[in-house]
Amino acid sequence: MARTKLCRKCKMEIPKGASKCPHCQSNQTSPVITLLAIIIVIGGVWLFFGNRNKSNTSTSNSSSSSQTAVTKSELEQEMEEKGYVWGNKSLNLAITKNNTCETSEYSTKITGVIYNASRTDYSYLQVSFALYNENDMKIGNAWTNIAGLKSGESWKFEATYLGKCSKYKLDELTGY
Repeated sequence: MARTKLCRKCKMEIPKGASKCPHCQSNQTSPVITLLAIIIVIGGVWLFFGNRNKSNTSTSNSSSSSQTAVTKSELEQEMEEKGYVWGNKSLNLAITKNNTCETSEYSTKITGVIYNASRTDYSYLQVSFALYNENDMKIGNAWTNIAGLKSGESWKFEATYLGKCSKYKLDELTGY
């Protein structure tokens, strides 16, 4: 014997084949089915938009103007082979590992190269170095900036400080 459906809202019998209760016109879609449909829609949206942001990183070879897609580990290996370390990994900005420091009686000048390994053209970059005396006490910062560094370009920087230092280390490399 076939079971009759009862309306969840008014508890009246629903005629066979009807999708709505004729008494209160409520839809008889099961809450479980509604919940599953919502989960499927949200999951589909998440998969669609989530995968769009997981594309490979692209870099430009300094001897070639074409861009090739590489993974982060390949990019890191390439930067190390060229003598770079990450100055700001989240922005994909690399800086030469062995920067030079010239100190005179009145000034300190640190020079090196910053490479934009991202796919972003930056309108402003700034690099600063913390400077220390012979007792390892911080005495100031040498810094410089540039207006604009395109994707795949390098910048030969010269950070200066009016004073003498014994030691230095990269403090910050920022950009937007």
